[in-house]
Amino acid sequence: MRKSTARVVIAFANNFLMINLMKEVVRQNVTGLQGIASESWTSAAVLQTPHLMPYLGGTLGIAIRRGEIPGFRDFLLQIRPDPHHNNTDGNSMVNQFWEHTFQCRFAPPPAGWVEPAGELCTGQEVIDNVETDFLDDSDLRPEYNVYKAVYALAYALDDMLQCEPERGPFSNNTCAHVQRLEPWQVRYQFTLSSAFT
Repeated sequence: MRKSTARVVIAFANNFLMINLMKEVVRQNVTGLQGIASESWTSAAVLQTPHLMPYLGGTLGIAIRRGEIPGFRDFLLQIRPDPHHNNTDGNSMVNQFWEHTFQCRFAPPPAGWVEPAGELCTGQEVIDNVETDFLDDSDLRPEYNVYKAVYALAYALDDMLQCEPERGPFSNNTCAHVQRLEPWQVRYQFTLSSAFT
Protein backbone atom coordinates (compact mmCIF):
# COMPACT_ATOMS: atom_id res chain seq x y z
CA MET A 1 0.00 0.00 0.00
CA ARG A 2 2.84 2.36 0.81
CA LYS A 3 4.64 1.75 -2.49
CA SER A 4 1.53 1.76 -4.70
CA THR A 5 0.60 4.79 -6.77
CA ALA A 6 -3.06 4.16 -5.98
CA ARG A 7 -4.49 6.72 -3.58
CA VAL A 8 -7.80 4.93 -2.83
CA VAL A 9 -8.14 1.75 -0.78
CA ILE A 10 -11.39 -0.18 -0.97
CA ALA A 11 -11.62 -2.71 1.84
CA PHE A 12 -14.40 -5.28 1.83
CA ALA A 13 -13.49 -7.03 5.04
CA ASN A 14 -14.85 -7.90 8.46
CA ASN A 15 -13.86 -6.10 11.67
CA PHE A 16 -11.25 -8.71 12.62
CA LEU A 17 -9.41 -8.42 9.30
CA MET A 18 -9.58 -4.63 9.37
CA ILE A 19 -8.15 -4.48 12.88
CA ASN A 20 -5.20 -6.60 11.73
CA LEU A 21 -4.76 -4.49 8.59
CA MET A 22 -4.90 -1.26 10.60
CA LYS A 23 -2.24 -2.53 13.03
CA GLU A 24 0.09 -2.91 10.07
CA VAL A 25 -0.96 0.44 8.54
CA VAL A 26 -0.16 2.18 11.83
CA ARG A 27 3.10 0.25 12.22
CA GLN A 28 4.24 1.34 8.74
CA ASN A 29 2.68 4.82 9.08
CA VAL A 30 0.73 4.61 5.80
CA THR A 31 -1.16 7.91 5.52
CA GLY A 32 -2.67 10.05 2.78
CA LEU A 33 -4.94 7.36 1.35
CA GLN A 34 -8.68 7.63 0.80
CA GLY A 35 -10.50 4.69 2.35
CA ILE A 36 -13.77 3.18 1.21
CA ALA A 37 -15.34 0.89 3.78
CA SER A 38 -17.78 -1.97 3.43
CA GLU A 39 -20.84 -2.41 5.63
CA SER A 40 -19.15 -4.85 7.97
CA TRP A 41 -16.64 -2.37 9.37
CA THR A 42 -17.80 1.09 8.31
CA SER A 43 -19.31 1.85 11.72
CA ALA A 44 -17.35 -0.54 13.94
CA ALA A 45 -16.71 1.23 17.25
CA VAL A 46 -13.38 -0.58 17.67
CA LEU A 47 -12.05 1.27 14.60
CA GLN A 48 -13.42 4.68 15.61
CA THR A 49 -10.53 5.69 17.86
CA PRO A 50 -8.33 8.80 17.98
CA HIS A 51 -5.34 6.49 17.43
CA LEU A 52 -6.70 5.43 14.01
CA MET A 53 -8.15 8.77 12.84
CA PRO A 54 -4.94 9.85 11.03
CA TYR A 55 -5.32 6.71 8.91
CA LEU A 56 -9.09 6.28 8.66
CA GLY A 57 -10.33 9.88 8.95
CA GLY A 58 -12.46 10.75 5.92
CA THR A 59 -13.15 7.12 5.03
CA LEU A 60 -16.35 6.73 3.03
CA GLY A 61 -18.57 3.98 4.35
CA ILE A 62 -21.07 2.04 2.30
CA ALA A 63 -23.91 1.00 4.56
CA ILE A 64 -26.94 -1.13 3.94
CA ARG A 65 -30.14 0.84 4.34
CA ARG A 66 -31.84 0.38 7.68
CA GLY A 67 -35.57 -0.20 7.82
CA GLU A 68 -38.43 -1.39 9.94
CA ILE A 69 -40.11 -4.74 9.49
CA PRO A 70 -43.67 -4.46 10.79
CA GLY A 71 -44.55 -7.24 13.22
CA PHE A 72 -41.01 -8.65 13.37
CA ARG A 73 -40.53 -8.10 17.10
CA ASP A 74 -43.94 -9.65 17.85
CA PHE A 75 -42.96 -12.64 15.71
CA LEU A 76 -39.70 -13.06 17.64
CA LEU A 77 -41.53 -12.81 20.97
CA GLN A 78 -43.87 -15.66 20.08
CA ILE A 79 -41.09 -18.14 19.25
CA ARG A 80 -41.03 -20.93 21.81
CA PRO A 81 -38.78 -23.95 22.26
CA ASP A 82 -40.02 -27.51 22.29
CA PRO A 83 -39.04 -28.82 25.74
CA HIS A 84 -39.83 -32.40 24.71
CA HIS A 85 -37.07 -32.61 22.11
CA ASN A 86 -33.39 -32.53 22.86
CA ASN A 87 -30.88 -30.46 20.93
CA THR A 88 -30.39 -33.02 18.17
CA ASP A 89 -33.89 -32.53 16.77
CA GLY A 90 -35.25 -29.87 14.39
CA ASN A 91 -35.94 -27.44 17.22
CA SER A 92 -32.32 -27.45 18.38
CA MET A 93 -31.40 -23.85 17.47
CA VAL A 94 -34.34 -22.43 19.41
CA ASN A 95 -33.66 -24.79 22.32
CA GLN A 96 -29.95 -23.89 22.38
CA PHE A 97 -30.77 -20.19 22.25
CA TRP A 98 -33.28 -20.67 25.07
CA GLU A 99 -30.82 -22.58 27.26
CA HIS A 100 -28.12 -19.96 26.68
CA THR A 101 -30.45 -17.00 27.31
CA PHE A 102 -32.06 -18.36 30.46
CA GLN A 103 -29.07 -20.37 31.75
CA CYS A 104 -31.17 -23.52 32.04
CA ARG A 105 -31.35 -26.98 30.46
CA PHE A 106 -34.19 -28.93 28.87
CA ALA A 107 -32.77 -32.26 30.00
CA PRO A 108 -30.89 -33.21 33.13
CA PRO A 109 -27.14 -33.47 32.54
CA PRO A 110 -25.71 -36.93 31.85
CA ALA A 111 -24.33 -38.99 34.72
CA GLY A 112 -20.86 -37.81 35.73
CA TRP A 113 -21.43 -34.28 34.39
CA VAL A 114 -18.82 -32.03 36.02
CA GLU A 115 -20.48 -28.61 35.66
CA PRO A 116 -23.39 -27.59 37.90
CA ALA A 117 -26.70 -28.80 36.48
CA GLY A 118 -28.60 -25.51 36.82
CA GLU A 119 -32.33 -25.06 36.55
CA LEU A 120 -34.47 -27.01 34.11
CA CYS A 121 -36.06 -24.97 31.33
CA THR A 122 -39.83 -25.04 31.10
CA GLY A 123 -40.18 -23.29 27.75
CA GLN A 124 -42.47 -20.78 29.47
CA GLU A 125 -39.72 -18.36 30.50
CA VAL A 126 -40.55 -14.77 29.48
CA ILE A 127 -38.24 -13.75 26.65
CA ASP A 128 -39.33 -10.11 26.80
CA ASN A 129 -37.81 -9.82 30.29
CA VAL A 130 -34.20 -10.45 29.19
CA GLU A 131 -31.67 -8.25 27.45
CA THR A 132 -30.64 -10.02 24.27
CA ASP A 133 -29.43 -9.00 20.82
CA PHE A 134 -31.98 -11.47 19.46
CA LEU A 135 -34.79 -8.99 20.17
CA ASP A 136 -32.92 -5.85 19.07
CA ASP A 137 -34.85 -4.69 16.03
CA SER A 138 -33.49 -1.13 16.11
CA ASP A 139 -30.85 -1.62 13.41
CA LEU A 140 -32.21 -4.10 10.88
CA ARG A 141 -29.97 -3.78 7.86
CA PRO A 142 -29.24 -7.20 6.28
CA GLU A 143 -32.58 -8.42 7.65
CA TYR A 144 -34.34 -5.51 5.96
CA ASN A 145 -32.73 -6.44 2.63
CA VAL A 146 -34.01 -10.01 3.01
CA TYR A 147 -37.46 -8.65 3.88
CA LYS A 148 -37.48 -6.44 0.76
CA ALA A 149 -36.22 -9.27 -1.45
CA VAL A 150 -38.95 -11.64 -0.27
CA TYR A 151 -41.59 -9.01 -0.94
CA ALA A 152 -40.14 -8.22 -4.37
CA LEU A 153 -40.19 -11.90 -5.29
CA ALA A 154 -43.75 -12.24 -3.98
CA TYR A 155 -44.83 -9.26 -6.12
CA ALA A 156 -43.14 -10.76 -9.17
CA LEU A 157 -44.84 -14.12 -8.67
CA ASP A 158 -48.17 -12.38 -8.08
CA ASP A 159 -47.72 -10.39 -11.29
CA MET A 160 -47.02 -13.65 -13.12
CA LEU A 161 -50.23 -15.16 -11.72
CA GLN A 162 -52.21 -12.10 -12.84
CA CYS A 163 -50.85 -12.29 -16.39
CA GLU A 164 -53.59 -12.17 -19.03
CA PRO A 165 -53.23 -14.56 -21.99
CA GLU A 166 -52.10 -12.80 -25.17
CA ARG A 167 -50.96 -9.80 -23.09
CA GLY A 168 -47.94 -11.41 -21.41
CA PRO A 169 -44.38 -10.11 -21.40
CA PHE A 170 -42.84 -13.11 -23.19
CA SER A 171 -42.53 -14.01 -26.88
CA ASN A 172 -45.82 -13.78 -28.79
CA ASN A 173 -47.27 -12.00 -25.74
CA THR A 174 -47.46 -15.24 -23.77
CA CYS A 175 -47.55 -15.68 -20.03
CA ALA A 176 -45.38 -18.01 -18.00
CA HIS A 177 -46.89 -21.36 -17.03
CA VAL A 178 -46.97 -21.27 -13.24
CA GLN A 179 -46.49 -25.05 -13.03
CA ARG A 180 -43.38 -24.82 -15.25
CA LEU A 181 -41.73 -21.55 -14.28
CA GLU A 182 -38.27 -21.02 -15.67
CA PRO A 183 -35.72 -19.10 -13.58
CA TRP A 184 -35.22 -16.58 -16.40
CA GLN A 185 -38.97 -15.84 -16.44
CA VAL A 186 -39.01 -15.13 -12.71
CA ARG A 187 -35.90 -12.94 -13.03
CA TYR A 188 -37.46 -11.02 -15.92
CA GLN A 189 -40.71 -10.47 -14.03
CA PHE A 190 -38.73 -9.59 -10.89
CA THR A 191 -37.14 -6.65 -12.73
CA LEU A 192 -40.58 -5.47 -13.88
CA SER A 193 -42.22 -5.99 -10.52
CA SER A 194 -44.29 -3.22 -9.00
CA ALA A 195 -42.24 -3.60 -5.80
CA PHE A 196 -39.59 -1.37 -7.36
CA THR A 197 -41.84 1.41 -8.64
